[in-house]
Amino acid sequence: MAQVAFFARALTCRSPQAAGVGSALSRLLTSSSSAQHAEPQLAAVEPSPSVPRWVRELGVVRTDWTREEVSEVYSTPLLDLVFRAATVHRMYNDPSM
Repeated sequence: MAQVAFFARALTCRSPQAAGVGSALSRLLTSSSSAQHAEPQLAAVEPSPSVPRWVRELGVVRTDWTREEVSEVYSTPLLDLVFRAATVHRMYNDPSM
């Protein structure tokens, strides 16, 4: 939480010194010495599929919506739509990201 405050102050002020986060921000943005001297590791390269992941998992995007289906979306309360969207988002995305 403190890091967010540093970045917010740094973004709103013209200079890091005016924000009072000059040295703290530079420490946050620089990497550690152990990370700088670490051996580079080759990442396992997976072949990229010709079809995107979302198409494989969700199927084809619908374009044949009926008036009743569109009306249902428009008449649904906003927070219910947000909850449904968050539920689907959690199904397909890693929570640690």
